[in-house]
Amino acid sequence: MKQLLAILAVGILLFGCVNIEGTAKAASFGKKPGEQKAYDYFKGKYGDPNGAGAPRIIEPIVTTSITDFMPADKVLKYNKDVPAFHVWFFYDNFAETDAITVTFTYLDDGTTIHTFNSKGGGDYGAGSFTLQKPDEGWPLGNYEVVVSGKGVSESVKFEVIDGPTVKEALPYDAPAGASDSAPSGTTQPPATGQPATTAGMTSDPMFFDTGNNYLGGCSLTDSSKFTLDKAMQVSLLQVWYNWASGESVITYTLEKGGDSFLSGSMVRADCDPYQGNWCNGNHKISKEFPAGDYELKVSSPKMCLKPSATGIVRIYGKASSSQATQPSQEEEKLLFDTTPNYIGACSLTDKSEFTLSSQLSVTKLKVWYNWAGGEQSVTYKLERNDESISEGTITKTAECDTYQKNWCNGVVQLNMPFPPAKYELKLSKAMMCLEPGKTGTVRLYGMASGVAAAAQLPAGIPAHLTNCQYSGSWNTDWGTMQLSQDGSKVTGTYTHDSGKLLGTLVDGVYVGKWSEYPSYSEPGDAGDMVFYFTKDCNGFTGNWQYGVHTTGGWSGTWVGTKAA
Repeated sequence: MKQLLAILAVGILLFGCVNIEGTAKAASFGKKPGEQKAYDYFKGKYGDPNGAGAPRIIEPIVTTSITDFMPADKVLKYNKDVPAFHVWFFYDNFAETDAITVTFTYLDDGTTIHTFNSKGGGDYGAGSFTLQKPDEGWPLGNYEVVVSGKGVSESVKFEVIDGPTVKEALPYDAPAGASDSAPSGTTQPPATGQPATTAGMTSDPMFFDTGNNYLGGCSLTDSSKFTLDKAMQVSLLQVWYNWASGESVITYTLEKGGDSFLSGSMVRADCDPYQGNWCNGNHKISKEFPAGDYELKVSSPKMCLKPSATGIVRIYGKASSSQATQPSQEEEKLLFDTTPNYIGACSLTDKSEFTLSSQLSVTKLKVWYNWAGGEQSVTYKLERNDESISEGTITKTAECDTYQKNWCNGVVQLNMPFPPAKYELKLSKAMMCLEPGKTGTVRLYGMASGVAAAAQLPAGIPAHLTNCQYSGSWNTDWGTMQLSQDGSKVTGTYTHDSGKLLGTLVDGVYVGKWSEYPSYSEPGDAGDMVFYFTKDCNGFTGNWQYGVHTTGGWSGTWVGTKAA
């Protein structure tokens, strides 16, 4: 973290001084017409709130406003200037003296903004809590609200953006004919009583399934043993379970290598439409699961058992941030095409001339080439402003025309910056596709990052520094930096948050990526950067960006001098 750290240093004080209020409505909820739809929705999906059972907190949401204890909508992303965050939830099986806490957290650095401490209103009801905007506004980024009490908890995550608030209709305000038996955007469970393959409570993909999409009949068990071969950041733990009438919560324990690892409650969720007793049991969490052997045990032997296998457990999430050892990279994209979208007949040529108006970070170059029988490569020479910058071999690929198999792409890996300039590619044979009246077909691929901005040198920063060596120690405003230069490739580390650098250098301009602990991932802990080195080779001024820099201002500056 960089600039947001400074913002939150102020924000923490502001969060502690805002006017706050928390409210809860007791078991009269559902008596007013405006509440009836919500009550009926929760009753139909989770069971009658008047029935006995374990405590539960159901579907917390954030909303643009709350009137008469009812939310106006469901917010996914707030505009940074909204006057307040509003959270709303339904609770069940709480006594009037039972504590309920509501905690707002800024996820990008783990800051707890505020915790509300309240009490249930008796049996079931609705709760609403409002956190007002600090004087300096909301920091951009990711937030979470966790509602907890009596050993159960549920959470809702949202984002603050520099753009319009993004919201959607409430599930019980869906258009006529819409199903409310499964959350919007998910798939209904299979109709045969087999495990569902959708979480319904997380946007993360399923990365592990002990049943491996099993579609047969189930025996019953109270345990499941499984092995994870790599660490994962888990957002949802799920079992397929044969629920008793009125049963809505089951408890479980999870052991790793024979030691206690996790325990909690699973809430009844999506059910088979024909065998309504077979439903998912869900527990939303945020926890890293290291690689290793696990055993999950539920409170009753009613989990689906795949024959000659183990109990059905599904895990949703993503690769653990601890797996990341390098700065994140963007998806490779087509950045430049000398003959964009041309699909006509080709003449033949041995060269292609083109001009770039902005800097590109190029990983590979491709040509469209008429290969002779048995030919697998062709030599090339690439010049910039009439000076050679690369020579070698372009290799035939399997990317060929469906009907004219001799026409195929040829590729060479480059991994180098292409600053604004005039370029000419020359081949050893005149077999490259030539669009009539144009030039030879050349395509450049790479990272569509903010490197174009690096081509616009700030006033007073000289270009064309070709004889400098930048390896060594540097004193910067983000800590001591160690750079290692190997030709045009420059890697580095710096002390702030165990930071890393990876990029390329051309003519005194260093363009690449920064990344930092803990996730080393965009946008919160990584992004684009550019350094402009001074003429004496002993200093630089630069900029850094959260995530990808496109146009406009950067997130902050970066200045350094070479240590003596």
